[in-house]
Amino acid sequence: MRMTLLQMVQSILSDTDSDEVSSINETVEADRVASILRDVYYEITSPRNIPELMRIIQLYGLSDSEKPTYLQIPTGVSDIQWFQYNIADFALDEDPIYQFRKLDYLEPYVFLDRISRRDSDATNVVIVEEVYSGSHLIIENDKQPQYYTTFDDKYIICDSWDATVEDTLQQYKTRVWAKYVPEWEAVDDYYPEIDSMMFPYLLAEAKSRCFSVLKGGVDPKIEQGARRQKTWIMNDRYNLRQDNKTIKYGR
Repeated sequence: MRMTLLQMVQSILSDTDSDEVSSINETVEADRVASILRDVYYEITSPRNIPELMRIIQLYGLSDSEKPTYLQIPTGVSDIQWFQYNIADFALDEDPIYQFRKLDYLEPYVFLDRISRRDSDATNVVIVEEVYSGSHLIIENDKQPQYYTTFDDKYIICDSWDATVEDTLQQYKTRVWAKYVPEWEAVDDYYPEIDSMMFPYLLAEAKSRCFSVLKGGVDPKIEQGARRQKTWIMNDRYNLRQDNKTIKYGR
């Protein structure tokens, strides 16, 4: 069962014995219900690894010669589980060659310790000033990246790049498996990006919240339904059965 934002608002207004609306912006109460739905949506999606929110995405390339191994994590992306970089030698305007290498994630202190052992006077290194701390990173410029870290959950920093192939690490050569929560759209025909089986839970939880916030009380039946939906969702989240996996990196 998938419902638009307007359909969910109308359902909640009906159950709370409120005025009917034909748009979420028609009354103050309808607009408030839509806001509660948004809040509940982020509450139930943010802490969980919901399969339909996992996807392959690309990191943003900075194309900054002063930070050649920096890549930016797109807004809404979290829980990066692995990161691959195409180490093949080809340009953007050439026929692509696919030779993806999985990079190893290192904790920041391990990353710093490893690159700090390099000779800062060597001809195959550049000194990069870290964005926030001002620390200096010894980055090699004659080999493809092998490992990466992040200091701020905004940028991914790799240990090296091959300057004979490209000026900086490139967006179109990145591939990560991560959780992506799209921006909420406050429009009538918006479908929240969750699996159809989670819509009853979203609706029940929001309905319970609306009774409490807008009506100053809790309907026992609505509350019972919300608890039942939560239990069911927690026990049956996947279309395909799989073991829980440890996440190496999370934002």
